[in-house]
Amino acid sequence: MDAGKEDEEKQEKTPKFEFDTIEMLSEFRGENGSEGQDLLDKGEYYAAIKSFEKDLEKYPKSVYYLFGKGLSLAKLGNHKEATNYYSKVVETSDKYLIEYLPTFEELYDITLKALYEKWRSLQILGEREESAICLNQIRELSELDTYDKGGRKYCSENNVWLYRAKALIRKGYVDTCLRDLERASVVYKLGHIRSEWQLFAAAIKQDKDFQTIVDDERFKSVIDKSPQLYDIFPIGTDKRTYDDIMFCFNEAKAYIRKAQIDEGLRNLKNAIETYRLFVNNESQLFADAIKQDKDFQTIVDDERFKKLFI
Repeated sequence: MDAGKEDEEKQEKTPKFEFDTIEMLSEFRGENGSEGQDLLDKGEYYAAIKSFEKDLEKYPKSVYYLFGKGLSLAKLGNHKEATNYYSKVVETSDKYLIEYLPTFEELYDITLKALYEKWRSLQILGEREESAICLNQIRELSELDTYDKGGRKYCSENNVWLYRAKALIRKGYVDTCLRDLERASVVYKLGHIRSEWQLFAAAIKQDKDFQTIVDDERFKSVIDKSPQLYDIFPIGTDKRTYDDIMFCFNEAKAYIRKAQIDEGLRNLKNAIETYRLFVNNESQLFADAIKQDKDFQTIVDDERFKKLFI
């Protein structure tokens, strides 16, 4: 075999991301606000359907308009047609949950909603076999396949990263799977005390989708390591808040290492202000962590640095 071709085949498989953010926002979300949604909320279902149909002429793949029309149809008792629209939501949303980066978490949420409403309509229609298939889809999207000794199911609801990690590893995308699995791990650990982390790790290691990588050292590292500065964040800290703070914190460290003091201080100020506003206005934990970090030792006597903590 040609050496170049052999090297190419050995390269890590990665998903192809072909759509830019603007295209996705317009194509799959539609415009902000919707007359159809207002009509649906008021119980004017016939008018809502007409409005959603008008919206879908412009944005035929908007999961929001598809879902709205499906829900309006179901409210009028037309559950058969409603399930077709819920299926379109799932088909469209699910594809981009896996293949599009960055992921919009609301796509994950609306996929769950569409599947749940589809299951309800199928139950009403008496379609037992199809409703069972739909229920399995809901479980696949929102749960792991492992129970603890107490019989609890490890749910990933509102944790789109775990769902993506499972879907990616089934497609053979190891690197991207590990990236999203790490994000899923952070979501879980921010919401639980340390003594419960082992339960999550055990569930992940036993899950059938991850059996091909359980011996991978990178997999072990992702499952076992603590989120950065975990001890200064209260249990249940929102991951987006955590990410915003840690992004600014790490940017500050990087600039300081490059001796770009002004940029470093600007990012550090943003990290401190975000922490004070969304986590704890009075806690000294973050201040102490900053002052003890080795990257900031070169500026601890700088008056601008000291003013950040006043």
